[in-house]
Formats: sequence, C-alpha cells, structure tokens
Amino acid sequence: MNLEKFGKPEFCKSELDFRSMFQNIESTNGQVPAVDAWVINQLVVPGDPEPHIDFRLMFAENPNFNQDLTNWAVQNIVDIREMFRLCDNFNSGDAQGVYGNKLLTWNVELKDAYQAFYRATNFNQNIGHWTWKQ
Repeated sequence: MNLEKFGKPEFCKSELDFRSMFQNIESTNGQVPAVDAWVINQLVVPGDPEPHIDFRLMFAENPNFNQDLTNWAVQNIVDIREMFRLCDNFNSGDAQGVYGNKLLTWNVELKDAYQAFYRATNFNQNIGHWTWKQ
C-alpha cells in the first residue's frame, strides 16, 4: 500500500515523528491502512542508533480503529500522548476482549502517555508492565 497520501515520518532531533499521521481520517470516509505488520524497530534515524519514536495522536479520533498491534516492536517509542484518543473501539484487534492481553508483548519505556487511551472505551489491556523514562 502506498502511504504517500498520509505523509511520511519526519526526521527531527533524533526522533521519528508519526504525530497525527492518521488522525481523524475516518471523518473523510477514509480508513486507516493496515499497520499490523509494520516493523517499527527497523526505522533508523541517521546518526542515531537508538531513535526516539513519537506516536502522539497517531490514530486519534478514529472511533472504529481496532487493528492488532501485538507484533509491533516498540522498544524505541517514547511518546504515545493521545495515540488512541477517541478510538472508541480500540482493543488491539480484540473486539470481544476474549484473546487476553495482547499488548503484554510491548516492551516499552515511555516518556509520556498522557491521555493515550482517553475515551478508548473498549480498551481493556493490562499495561502495568510498561516502564517510564525520567
């Protein structure tokens, strides 16, 4: 799938920036493309062996978004502020809540997750193992 119409991640200060990449796309009769197979840890910032990846507002305001993100390698993600804000149906592809805690596979050390799941009313994953950077 060609993602050019959604923009490309921008390189800035050793950070990959995906902010608002798919924000509110459903309101324009669009659909968030399949992202379940993205290999995030293979993204490289020139000159930085450990990039900081910013997913702030990435899927925000897409009430029907509910893709399985279990396979994302997310160790370099540091900011997920409002990433799933108003994604009413998001539960990492587990619409019925029967498959257990799919995001247990995420090994993250976050700097900021302010309102990451605000009004993601169906979200019921255990994220208690996530750690926080100072």
